[in-house]
Amino acid sequence: MTGDDERWMALASREAVRALGTTHPNPAVGCVIVKGGVVIGKGHTAPPKGPHAEIVALGYAASSAHGATMYVTLEPCNHHGATPPCVRSIIHAGIKRVVIGVRDPNPVAGGGSRTLEEAGIETEFIGLSEVAAYALRPFLHWAETRKPYIVWKYAMTLDGKTASRTGEARWISGPRARAWVHRMRRRLGAVMVGVGTALADDPQLTVRHAHSTRPEGPQPLRIVMDTELRLPMESALVRGVRQAPLLVICAEGADPRRADDLRSAGVDLLMVPQRDRRPDFAILTSALGERGITGILLEGGGTLAFSALEAGAVSEIACFVSPKLLGGLGAPTPLSGAGYPSPESAPRTRIVQARRCGPDWLLRAVPETEINHVQRNH
Repeated sequence: MTGDDERWMALASREAVRALGTTHPNPAVGCVIVKGGVVIGKGHTAPPKGPHAEIVALGYAASSAHGATMYVTLEPCNHHGATPPCVRSIIHAGIKRVVIGVRDPNPVAGGGSRTLEEAGIETEFIGLSEVAAYALRPFLHWAETRKPYIVWKYAMTLDGKTASRTGEARWISGPRARAWVHRMRRRLGAVMVGVGTALADDPQLTVRHAHSTRPEGPQPLRIVMDTELRLPMESALVRGVRQAPLLVICAEGADPRRADDLRSAGVDLLMVPQRDRRPDFAILTSALGERGITGILLEGGGTLAFSALEAGAVSEIACFVSPKLLGGLGAPTPLSGAGYPSPESAPRTRIVQARRCGPDWLLRAVPETEINHVQRNH
């Protein structure tokens, strides 16, 4: 690897970020084609059924691609899905060398580097920059585990409260923190809450343009954990189903009439076996992964968060700490549920980032069970 390789891969990484939130369930990939020290083509993954990053870049490069070097953040695909294999186009274009950020762990699409080498094209893996890792992490997690990458997000006061003793929570965090949440909803492609949050706040769970640097693009899938199907038909979530898809998770044996009403309104239902009178979270994440859901922003209350942690389903934690103080013995905290009996039995995390976000601080942490995975994909 040379300094030039790092330079051009950094440019490909920035291309990948431009695709975030528009490619689900495909990964956000960036590609740059260089010849004689000059960029002759670049691109990023188009929305589903559109061309992959390599094809977009090759389209700009045209016949000049012959003898050039391609930099791509993810191993080119080797299978025929909604589009033909990228490796076929790379070989046909006469690319001389392909520099790749990370190998594709998907057993269906992977193996592209081997096909390129067999065609006489020099290939090299140089690892991912932090920017490219940020763009690809949910997809890589899903490709390896077949479960979504779940980011548990919450905002709390300096004394650890997520709402006042009266239940008032607007607004604990500031505008910049709320804008971050909207960007993450779009980046991950799905947002999840429990029915308690849906009943208390009547949220929309959409990406509002005022909070987004990219107002165009699809709305995230809204997911509600609703064991007994208590979500009202007149709720903002149900009424907004034409603008953004809604998936309700319920227990097997839930009221069939309520289920029929929700389906008639355009709501998708997923019935999951219960565990401790709640849908089994481990089974749920596998079912969501089978649907091609690669990332979820978990915004629900403390009970839902505890279920996700207990099942080992949380990949990342994003905590906004506000300089406010609320107090109150009955004021809620970020995590409830049964709780852990001792500090020794509690899951451990590692703080990987702490930065200012307006008047608030954003703390990002990763459970120790995820550390090796994160490091492997940097």
